[in-house]
Parts: sequence; structure tokens; C-alpha cells
Amino acid sequence: MSYDGEYQGYSVRELLDMLADCQGVDRADNRIEFCGWGDYVGSVLDRANYESLLETFGNDGFYINAGYHEYHALQLVTDQREPMFPDLYGGIEEDETIRERLVSLVQIFSRLESDYPLISDEKHSEVLDTLAEEYWDDCLWREIPDDLHDMFPDDIQPGEEWAQLRRLRNAYPPGLRGHDDVFRDSYFGYEGNEWVAETATNVVNKKHHEAVAHAAYRVFNLGHCDCYVCQEGTS
Repeated sequence: MSYDGEYQGYSVRELLDMLADCQGVDRADNRIEFCGWGDYVGSVLDRANYESLLETFGNDGFYINAGYHEYHALQLVTDQREPMFPDLYGGIEEDETIRERLVSLVQIFSRLESDYPLISDEKHSEVLDTLAEEYWDDCLWREIPDDLHDMFPDDIQPGEEWAQLRRLRNAYPPGLRGHDDVFRDSYFGYEGNEWVAETATNVVNKKHHEAVAHAAYRVFNLGHCDCYVCQEGTS
């Protein structure tokens, strides 16, 4: 890894101070800023930053601080001789790998905007997609039968279980698979989905009703969907 000549000659301690100046690290314990997250702390931006840093540098350069309620944070390893307790006794190793990692972090954090401190938009989208899929698998799919009944009371009987709804899947539109996840695929395939993170571990779809209507039309041939995909299919 190479780095700009402007940083050559700086010691590890000086680079740590530079990183603190651009709000990249808390020098009290070398905890990386803007990447601590959990059920009750941080945001999806922090979680995306956490995953971006691990993906970029690997976990050998950080002490992963994990705790209850999905809490995760990163602390810099500044002394390879004490990797589990970085800087605990004030010891800092003048190691070239550590120095290069610090230069990269200074460059990353100096570019961040204080009101939107996000390292990677791509990683942010990946985290949102993961949270959306987890939300479906954990509980959202259980709401679909009631949603369908509310939207199509003459076609869906109250109290029907998800397994019973599969019997309606004998008239799939061409090209859709006849597997259990066909409704899920159609729901996530709705182009208008608007997933919004409420916390670092929870999202909601602001267009849930429209996505259900889209999937119901595509899978069960119920109702009507105005999205361009469905309208192209009927033109």
C-alpha cells in the first residue's frame, strides 16, 4: 500500500493525532468514530462504515468491540505486541503497516462530511438490502396474508395461513418460478420500494402497500398494478 508523500515522516502517534483532528478516532481509547452501532446506538450509516472498514483493511488492524444488543465498534490496533489492548499502557509501535493504515484512515475521514459521514454509498445500499431481507425473513412475511385479505376481501378468506395461500399459485405469470419464494421475489422486485432505516438494525418499506399490490398482481393475478413493469406486460 502506498500513500501520499505529504504524510511521509509522520510518526504513528502524530498520525493518530491527525486522525483525531478530523474526527476519525477517539484518542481516549483509539475507538474509530462513525462506526459504532447496535440495536440502541448508532445508525445504518455507522453500520455501513463499520463494514466498509473491515472490508477494506481486514480485522487484523482492529480490535472488534462487541457486546449486548448487537453492539459493534472498532478500536485501532496501534501496537502489534498488544493487539487485544491497543494503546492500553500508552505503548505505540512504529510499525510500517500500522502507519500506512493510519494514513489511509486519515485520507478517508478527512473526506467525510460532518452531516453525512458515510464512507461508501455502495456499502450503505448493501446494508439496507441485508436489513430488508432480514426483516422479511423475521416477521414481514407473516403479515402478507392479512395484507392480502384487507386488499382483496372477496378473494382471500380471513385467517388463511401462508401455506394455504400457496394453493393460489397455480396461475403464475410466465417466467415466474413456482417456488415458495415467488411472492417474496415479486415483492422485492417492485421498483418503487423505499427502504428506510429506523435504526442500525431495523428498516421499514415506505411503499409496502404498493409492493404487496404489485406482488399480488404478478403472482396471484389479483387487483391491478400501475408500475411500468406490469403495464409493459399488459401492453
